[in-house]
Amino acid sequence: MVADAPRWPEIHERLLELLKGRQVVIYNAEFDLRMLAQAASQHRLPWPEVVRRAGALSRLENDTIAHCAMLEYARFHGEWDPRRRQWKWQGLSKACQQQGIAVVGAHRALADNRMTLGVVRAMAESAD
Repeated sequence: MVADAPRWPEIHERLLELLKGRQVVIYNAEFDLRMLAQAASQHRLPWPEVVRRAGALSRLENDTIAHCAMLEYARFHGEWDPRRRQWKWQGLSKACQQQGIAVVGAHRALADNRMTLGVVRAMAESAD
């Protein structure tokens, strides 16, 4: 599967085009944004810096706004972490289990995206 995947330089420009000026939802956005920046750096390719973080939102210098579904879910779930003085983070699989969402193919890109969508939908439906 990975052996047949395109290499970073092959997708870099297209990914930047897709993200520029858009709002995206990422489960554990801080981690994924750091991994994307590191991948670009390894190939000496440009990557937009995070210019502002506020709660679950990160703004990149290319006007992309990343919403962290993990931080939003932590608040939604409501388990306080007194040591860190913040809502306790829940891993994606655990969040899915808590919301009755099937955990299938965890830690695979498409599966994680589908599970994140399920968690976001569960939070939205609960707000209705």
